[in-house]
Amino acid sequence: MAGKHMLVILGAALLVSLAANLWLAFRAAPFTPGEAAADSAPSTATHADSGDDAVTSLAALLRSVAASRAVVDAPSPTAPPSTPPPPAPRALVDGFAEARVTRALIDDVQCRIAREKAAEAWRKEASALRASLMRSTEPNEAGRAAELASRRAQLADVIGVDEGDARVAELADRLVTVRDEAKAELHRLMTQDPPDWRAALYVVRGVYRQEDGAVLHAFGPTAADDWRMSDVDGRAAALAIGASLVGVPWASVDDRTPPAGQ
Repeated sequence: MAGKHMLVILGAALLVSLAANLWLAFRAAPFTPGEAAADSAPSTATHADSGDDAVTSLAALLRSVAASRAVVDAPSPTAPPSTPPPPAPRALVDGFAEARVTRALIDDVQCRIAREKAAEAWRKEASALRASLMRSTEPNEAGRAAELASRRAQLADVIGVDEGDARVAELADRLVTVRDEAKAELHRLMTQDPPDWRAALYVVRGVYRQEDGAVLHAFGPTAADDWRMSDVDGRAAALAIGASLVGVPWASVDDRTPPAGQ
């Protein structure tokens, strides 16, 4: 009798161990619905004893549970596509969204307004500018001598050479001659009706290129760049006035690029 009870206890322990192994196997390898359906079909085979029947029934139950979970976890074919997350908000600065209106943008707008107002004012002064350029250009020895002395002093200071250097005197004479020739040509252009402001702007730009070329030839590229820098304010103003009278953007006119056709 005791032996029979021992066999029952051993059989029960074996069933518990088998159930645990089946459960661990199920967790390690996901079960597919097709396999579960095939395994859950009624078995037609006969079993040798009730212990085998219990094991088969338990295995079938676990497979049925696995099949149910697989069906529940499978995505629905009619489920709407996932919605992408909304874009991250721009960074906050002092409680406001990160500004697109920056100090640099404000500066650019203010410069544009200033250019427009200045161009409008210079166009209103076109008659006065024309009259100034039409003044007498007759040679004046005293005036030329004073201009030569001024140029020699300016060249010596900007380039850093002695004013008594022969190259300085020669260069000063060249620069004054270029300006005198330009004044005569501007006078001729202003006598036309209407005055040719576009050609006048070409003349002024030509003066700057000739001056820079003369300094470059006499003292080299560094001296030429220093000379150009020393006159940057005057050149910028003259080019802006000329561009305004012609009606072209200021940025389209510089003191180096030769005009088209030249």
